[in-house]
Amino acid sequence: LNLAENEFTNIPTQIGSLRSLTNLSMRQNDLESTIPSHIGLLANLERLDLSNNQLIFTIPTQLGNMRSLKDLVLENNSLESLL
Repeated sequence: LNLAENEFTNIPTQIGSLRSLTNLSMRQNDLESTIPSHIGLLANLERLDLSNNQLIFTIPTQLGNMRSLKDLVLENNSLESLL
């Protein structure tokens, strides 16, 4: 699912219900603050690209439950901590 280069300021909660999703790109949006915990519900997600946003807080521990995740792209944000 490519939602890149829009003007999203957050990741919609509905994304968490897309359990068969394998690729999510929300790069170059206006995402602020945190990566929401509902991202951790995407058990089949293999690639998550949140690069080039304004994310500033920690990554939720729920990402550790994403056993299929192979590629996590967070460059060009201001994250304080990985966990």
